[in-house]
Formats: sequence, structure tokens, C-alpha cells
Amino acid sequence: MDRYIWGPRKGRYGKLILTGVVLIAWTVALAAVFPAHAETRRERMVAPGVRHLQIVRTLAEDGQALVINVLEVERANPYLQIQVVLNGGQVCGLETVSAAAARVSTPERYAVAGINGDFYLLRPGPLQGDPLGLGVANGELFSSPYLRSAVVFTEEGAPHLEVFRAEAWLQALDGEKYSIGGVNQAGTGNDLILYTPSFNPTTHMPQPGMQVMVTEVALPFRPNISYVARIRAVVDGLAEVVIPEDCLVFAGWGEAAEFLRRLHVGEQVSFRFNIEPYLGPLAQALGGGPRLVRDGGVSVEAEAERISPAFVNDRHPRTALGYNDQYLYWVTVDGRQPGYSEGMTLPELAQLMVDLGCQQALNLDGGGSTTMWIRGEVVNRPSDGRERAVAESLLLFSTAPRGPLARLIVSPPSLSLLPGSTVTLQVRGEDEFYNPVEVSLTEVVWEVEPPLGEVTPEAQFRALQSGRGTLRARVGEVRAEIPVTVRARPQRLILTPARAWLTPGGEQPFAVQAQSAAGDLLPLEPSVVTWEVSPELGTITAEGVFTAGEKKGRGTVTARYGDLTAVAEVMVGSETRLIDGFEQAERWTFRCYPAEVPGALELVTDPRHEGQRALKLSYDFTTLEVTRAVYAVLNQPIGQPRSVSVWVYGDGNGHWLRGRFVDAQGNKVVVDFARHVDWTNEWRQVRAEIPPDTAYPITWETIYLAEPLAEVKDQGAIVLDQFEGEYPPEK
Repeated sequence: MDRYIWGPRKGRYGKLILTGVVLIAWTVALAAVFPAHAETRRERMVAPGVRHLQIVRTLAEDGQALVINVLEVERANPYLQIQVVLNGGQVCGLETVSAAAARVSTPERYAVAGINGDFYLLRPGPLQGDPLGLGVANGELFSSPYLRSAVVFTEEGAPHLEVFRAEAWLQALDGEKYSIGGVNQAGTGNDLILYTPSFNPTTHMPQPGMQVMVTEVALPFRPNISYVARIRAVVDGLAEVVIPEDCLVFAGWGEAAEFLRRLHVGEQVSFRFNIEPYLGPLAQALGGGPRLVRDGGVSVEAEAERISPAFVNDRHPRTALGYNDQYLYWVTVDGRQPGYSEGMTLPELAQLMVDLGCQQALNLDGGGSTTMWIRGEVVNRPSDGRERAVAESLLLFSTAPRGPLARLIVSPPSLSLLPGSTVTLQVRGEDEFYNPVEVSLTEVVWEVEPPLGEVTPEAQFRALQSGRGTLRARVGEVRAEIPVTVRARPQRLILTPARAWLTPGGEQPFAVQAQSAAGDLLPLEPSVVTWEVSPELGTITAEGVFTAGEKKGRGTVTARYGDLTAVAEVMVGSETRLIDGFEQAERWTFRCYPAEVPGALELVTDPRHEGQRALKLSYDFTTLEVTRAVYAVLNQPIGQPRSVSVWVYGDGNGHWLRGRFVDAQGNKVVVDFARHVDWTNEWRQVRAEIPPDTAYPITWETIYLAEPLAEVKDQGAIVLDQFEGEYPPEK
């Protein structure tokens, strides 16, 4: 997730964090938690014993939207297997869920669904992608426990949710032991860390230390097993050594290094890495946190797992896993997309998991990482605007044999259009186990009853007359049908986008749809639409593609169909305007989070970028181990900027510079200026884009500096100057 939580186990981790209920019961349960005045839902089977439900809901209390994807997995189904997959094929690697699914699938055992996994080290470097918590893949231990909850699957397939702990040691020939502090992670101080071949080609120690390579070990490395190995090599004073495929490497610093120096090539050592509580041989394990549900009740155990209140109570994209005696539930909730989906707090997510029927549930990594992939497509909408490469995937595999065509699915699932309009149809086939079966359009026989239209050989349905009927598709004896409604006349037109902002010479395609009195969206043929554009702005084609002229200006694009019109606002070019030059301190006030965080605002004359003064924002993040932030608060209406920028004199401490505004509908929106203020004693201009679907005008609340990682304790100051906005040209 894009909020970061720190713990002592590993370094700067940028990535923290279904029952046999029928569809009707699911809907009732969700409605109880999230009262709504509008909802759509889709359900489909994606594999034997696997059901996908997508719910799009508008919340009645504040008008905000919510998009939820639920995957219900039958635990006892013999065709299904679950596996934790290291993305990129190693511990320090990143890969999208969809790419990981494609990489590990075989014809006999193929991935049908997947979600993202644990939080991980986000900052670029040799350890990027290192998972935070416990990780086991097909019995191999690749990441040791952290102080947060994790879910494990035993070799019998049973899930267990616990805060696991490690009890591990390395024993020399003379019987002396030294505790192993972790597996495949950064180490400092007096740590002794074990590196496996799955970690990386080399150890990538954070600083030079002592490293001992051992061989004659049955790999892959597994927990809760006693090992005896022989020392192949002893390396002193290096930060990086190659990890051979048949070896493990022990690395130590301080007292651990002194222990390793007493070992010699050819000697035997013994070691063991226990995962407690002991549940028997482990097949898979995935870290996360915090626990959301305990024994069927909401139990957000954030404080015990050292997770900040802001991470718990703010709405974000979320990923979660839960289970009961019959089903597993994989859940994603989209967020950070006003008008589409706002996201959930952790208490809301926990209640959702309870109402789905979970006895136990765990929060996983979220934010931009939240991903649900099913049968070749990402079914949620990631908040980054694209699927993010993440450290781990939790994949669901099917071993069901592939068979002949058993069912047809026609898309769209229903047709509503105007006479003379056309819609392109898609047909896909499935076998009895929901595996795709290729269907050629030449094989499909179409029927329309009554004859409201016709289907071309290219699978385009053309409406001929108004009425209601059924469209049927047939391949051999396999059939499918969808309802068809041809409306005589629409009630209004909808032009998309309703507002366009272009640079001179830029292009913007517009799409126009009709809407019936019942609310159905009806496609329109370009040939029946007449387009008009303000002549000084540019030109528009018969297909609705607008090309901006070379002059700045504002105007409209109009679409006409019969006596109906739809109008979009168009702006060409932009103007930079000063929002505040930080010349008057009384316009800005200081706030901090938590209230105990020391800090201050003051006007300074040196350094400054322009004018006579600049605004210095000081902070002291040394006193607490939670998310900390200092705020320069403005609370001023700033109109309709496309982006805002500010000049920043950095202190090099790498904290997160963000901003927040309130849109015209009262939504609070957070934007990023710089993920890390890592430049020192120089000015840089940083920019934050305003989301394109923002409801204008906006009120700017604050510019703030945050540090979510508990172990990062420092103090300093940044200086701000020339807070500007990129605005549309005057009319």
C-alpha cells in the first residue's frame, strides 16, 4: 500500500497493508453494512467450485461509490490448488500478478485467479521487492516471520491465521549456538541472517561483514527441520557474495561476525529454523496484517501489530483473504478514484469479510498494489491506472482436464439500442470446467425473435425496428441467448468526455451515446450525429475527433441527434498562476500528527526562490514510532487547476511530500508532490496532478511532509516557495 509502516525486522518497507453463501445472501449482507441507493452486480463461475462476484455500489449516506470483487473458492474441490508465487522468480523481484500467472502455468496445472500478496520493500535498490512477513512457497521458507499476522496452508491444505514467530539457531562443532535473526533480509548490529538461493544471485548485505557458505544441504530450505551442513567457504570483509544453487550463506555483523570467524572450511555445522506455533509441515505461507476477523467477529488488531491509526481509518484500495470451514474468500476493494470507488477503512473491510461468512480474515497489501486477476484479465481497477508489479502473488490453479464445448457466452449480456444502430457482438466458449474453448464466428448461427434486427457475418447486430425480443447464438447443440430492446426514441444525449483540456495541436476523440427514459445507454452511429465546435478552438471530424488549434481559448463541442443536443466544455492551452508566494505567514497555519510531534512554520529570507520570503516547515520525527506528519495548512479556494506545483528546498531526509484538497462535492483528495524529498540544499520544482474526474472548483487544504516508517527517526526542515497552479485560459 502507499502508506508505509515500519517495523524493526526489515528496512524501509514501502509495501505493508468466502461460506457457501448464495448471491442473494451476499447482497443482503453487503447492504446491511453499506446502505445504498444504487447497485449493480455480476456473478460468474470461473473454475470448478470458484465463483466471482463483482458489486458496484453507491453509498446512500455520502454518495460515494464502491467497487468490490469477491472470489469464493471451495476448499475441498479436488481440482483446485493454491500457491504463493515469488514474483520475478526470486525474493528480491517484482512482477505483475498476471505475468506471474502466465509464467508458472502449465497445460496440466494452470492459473485461473490470483491476488497480490504481502507488503514489501518498495524503494529502488538491491533489496527492492523483499517481502515484509512470513513467506513459504511449495514448502520452501523464503521469508521469516514478522510481528504481524500471516496465513499458512499446511500440506493437508488447511489454512491457519496467526502471528507466527521464529526460533532459530546455528550451532558450531563445539556446541556453541548463535540465534538466527531472519531469512533473506537486511541485517545490521549483531544480526545473523540466513540467505538462500531464492533470495538473489548474491547476498547484497547492507554493509561488509562475515559470510559463511555451507553445502551438503537438502534444498529447498524448509522450516522446522534440523540440518547438518559442511562449510565450503568463509569470506570476511565483503558486502556481497554469490549464492550457489546448492548452498546456503550465513552472514553476520558485530557479535554474529565474531561467532562466524571461529568457523573453518570443512567443518560441519547444524542449524534449524522453527516457525511457531508448530502446525506440521507447511506448504504455503503469506504475510500481511493486521488481522481483520477472529472467530467470526470483527477484530482489527492494528495496535498489537504496530499499524498506525491513519492506515486503519483512512479509505484506501484494499486486498484481503478470509476463510471458513467450506470456503476461502479473496477480496479486493478499489479506491482512490473519486466517482468510481473510494476504498474502505479496515473496520469496513473487516465487517465485509464477516458478512461474507469468514471465520478468520487477514488484510494484505493494498493501495496501488491491489489486484485481482481472473482468467487472463485484471477484473479490478488498480489505483495507479495500471497493474503494479508486486513482490508476491497468491494464485489459484486448476487441474481440471480440458474438454469440448459445453456453453456459450455472448457479450454484451443484453442489447439496448436505436433503430439503425449497430453493436459488435462477442462470443466465447467454455468446456464443462469453465476452461476457454475457441469458437469461430463462422460456426455461430444467429437467430432474432421477433425480427428486430439482423446479425452480419462479422457478428454485428444492426437494429431494424423498435420492440423487445431475444437474440440467440448456436454452435452445434450448444446455445446461448440475450435480451434485445430497440427503443423508438432516446430521451437525452451524453457526450464523453464532458470536459476536455488540450495543448495546442492536441487531439481528443469524443463519444456520444443516447439514453432512454429507462436509463439505458444506447449507442449511436457516427453518421447520424452532427458535430459543431467553436470555430476559434479547432476542428472536429464526422467521427467526433477534435483537433485543437494553435491559439489558447475556451469553447464548446456540440453533438446533435434529431432535436437532442449534448455539449462538452473544451479548453486549449493553459496559464500558470501564482496561488501563494509565501510572503505572508498569517495565511498558513501549522498542524502536526500526532499532536505530540514537534514542528513549526516560519517565514525566512534565506533560502528563498523568488520574492522576499519563503516558508520553512520544520519537524522532529525522533520522538514517536508511528506515522508522523507536519502540515502547512491553507484552506483556500483555488478554482480549477489541472495541476499544482511548489518549489522545495530539500534537506535530503527522504520524507514524503504530499498535498490535500477538497473538491466541490466535499471529497478530500490526497495528491503526491514527491515520494522522497531526497535532494539536499537545492531548489526543485515538484508537481502534483489533479485527478481528471475531479469535481471543480476545489479548496486547497494543506501541503504536508509525512514519514510512515517507524524506524526512520530524524529532524530537519524543508523550505517552500512559489505555490502555483496550471489553469485553463480565460474565456
